[in-house]
Amino acid sequence: MQHPQLRENALSLLPPVAVSHVSRMGVAVLAVFCGIGLGAVSLAAPSMLAICLAVAVVIGVCLRSRIHALMLLVIALPLVEAFGGTVSELGLSASSWWAVGVTLVAAIALTEKSQARSLSLSPRILPVFGLIAAYLVAVVVERAFGGILYAAGLFSLLSWTLLCLAITASCDSRERQLTVVRCADAAAVVLSVAVFVLVLRNQYGALYYSADAWKSWNPDTMTFPHEYALFAVLLIPIVLAQVHARYHPTLATVLSALLSLVVLLSYVRSAYLALFLMWAVFLAQAFSNTALLRVRLTAAVITTSGAIALYMSRFELLHRVNDLLLIGLSGDAANRAGSGRLGFWKELARRATDTNAHLLLGQGLGASRRILFQVMGLGIWAHNDFLEFLVAGGVLMLAIFCTLVGWMIWSTRPLAVDSRQSLPSRRFGVLAVAGTCSWILVAFTNGATFYHASVAVGVLVGLCRAMRVTPGATWMDSDKLRSALPRA
Repeated sequence: MQHPQLRENALSLLPPVAVSHVSRMGVAVLAVFCGIGLGAVSLAAPSMLAICLAVAVVIGVCLRSRIHALMLLVIALPLVEAFGGTVSELGLSASSWWAVGVTLVAAIALTEKSQARSLSLSPRILPVFGLIAAYLVAVVVERAFGGILYAAGLFSLLSWTLLCLAITASCDSRERQLTVVRCADAAAVVLSVAVFVLVLRNQYGALYYSADAWKSWNPDTMTFPHEYALFAVLLIPIVLAQVHARYHPTLATVLSALLSLVVLLSYVRSAYLALFLMWAVFLAQAFSNTALLRVRLTAAVITTSGAIALYMSRFELLHRVNDLLLIGLSGDAANRAGSGRLGFWKELARRATDTNAHLLLGQGLGASRRILFQVMGLGIWAHNDFLEFLVAGGVLMLAIFCTLVGWMIWSTRPLAVDSRQSLPSRRFGVLAVAGTCSWILVAFTNGATFYHASVAVGVLVGLCRAMRVTPGATWMDSDKLRSALPRA
């Protein structure tokens, strides 16, 4: 019987490289050093940053492992954001070029013959491409040409959505799933180190929310803490899951505490809400009847360290949440709540529904900036992804975005309730659902869809989707772990 010959792309003709178990164990360490190297070079010669990123991608491709190349880029994100500075080529910033790199590598991974067969044109992934198509339509509708701004937004969206699909297609074995987990740990380490350096330089949350700093805005001495805080929150589910699996639990405990500290020192209120949601879910797991002692100790450590950090920063925190009390008032005072969000949300909602055409089809991408500048003199956007899509593309684009949000939750929930999965895997599924809901919470209160840090939710959702097709043989189900862990 003759079998049909499968077509091979050019990349599949590269000679395969054997990867030993020892080298797999060193992936995270290699990634950390690569990330540190990126940061050092970017500090000495920022114009070389794009070249360093390209080298990292080439190394991953030469190793015949697309997943390594993708995760190396994920690990490098905090350093690109922290030390990329004002690097700009062809109108795109260093972080935008980073998003271009992630998009290209993810697209290459998805074109491989075996992975293309697994995904095909399944309706299960149509919400992803539906939102991308709607974004392009909204660009066409917009009367004022946004150029580079729209291109940067497109690659930000493509980077984390295609990354999610690439991880789903690539991580069909325990070893590949472990690669993603190890690299997530490496990303947590690099993020913590980058934020520590920014705090020492007084370039993190305290400076960003200082009124004096905005009088002399300087992109070289000020960073946006929102990216780091969101990245940290979305890495926490993967890190905490390692405690359930007894996979380097001490390291996982330390990393979870550091990531929580990254969020707390950012003073970003939306990230606080997301972090508290993650804490609540993990504490509920820790004090369940079947929880391991190690899980309860980790919960105690995180709670204690978080309480200490909150107490030491209590004055700054009170200053950040003070204006939320204005919500209970009326008139202009209430509109100033949440740094004025309530006021311009009302104005955007009114303008989005003032005509049937605006309500149904929207006013084009970037309309929120134009409206807020014309009406209120504010050079800002909606700070709410749901409202942003409503203004840009009407209820049609909002419905597509809500479909994507539902797809993300539906991608993580089955892992939490599948009886074929082990107890640790199901608990990771619960943490993943909480992490996805945290992303949605940030998307509603501040915006997240066009943040580069959303690659972390791409990793989280993609890993869950990959684990669903390997029940009983996930990264949390090694032979050693199966003999030690309880079953439900």
